[in-house]
Amino acid sequence: MDLQKIRSTLYKLNVLYNEASTESNFQIDIYCKLAALELCGWIEETNDELVIGYMERYLSEKEVKDFKSKYIQKVHGFNYQKHLRPLLINLLGVILVSKMEMDLKFEIDYLEDLLDELYIYRCKLAHRQYFESNPAIGQAQISIDAPSKIIDKFNSISHLLTKIGEFINNIDFSKISPR
Repeated sequence: MDLQKIRSTLYKLNVLYNEASTESNFQIDIYCKLAALELCGWIEETNDELVIGYMERYLSEKEVKDFKSKYIQKVHGFNYQKHLRPLLINLLGVILVSKMEMDLKFEIDYLEDLLDELYIYRCKLAHRQYFESNPAIGQAQISIDAPSKIIDKFNSISHLLTKIGEFINNIDFSKISPR
């Protein structure tokens, strides 16, 4: 998980946002939208890295490549139920994913809520245009989270994804046996 790169990007956008607070709403909106989109892209990449990193420990290069083309490349989103969970099930199987969800129930529930909220927010941003010439149109649309709020979401999400990564990386297949 490349925390430094995304953290640096979000903090730079926050500085630019704060410096632009006397500028046009358009410039401020752009920093806000970019921060949200950067976070969403980072989540998608991190989900892929969780799966790929684990596979590379146990599978051949060809098997990893086949898994990527069969499953990972078809995922276009970061929702837990629709995107991450199916990847994890294809990687680990439903039994291990169910065990992870039981062991990390609070974390998974919280992550799911955060990702659902962020996904809805991202979709609204993607369909929102700024109409500088007609402020009434812009006001009728959604408000945008400041980069500092996106940083808060990043901190929570990265912590939760780290917990999932730790669980996955601590699976010891030698201790797993049928009933």
